Amino acid sequence: MAEEKSQHVLYKCGNCGKIVYLMEAGFGKELKCCDQQMKEMTEEEKKPYHPRFPKPGAP
Repeated sequence: MAEEKSQHVLYKCGNCGKIVYLMEAGFGKELKCCDQQMKEMTEEEKKPYHPRFPKPGAP
């Protein structure tokens, strides 16, 4: 069986730093922000944004 990719896909703009959480993937499109292609974040970069973790400052 092929190794599955993490189901939590996050992209980050290298210019402004905006984060996008990809809920459902399409085909043949790129995510762009600030007229640049967004880059997929590594597992280490994703840790602070994991959807199951509470947001910073939340009770």
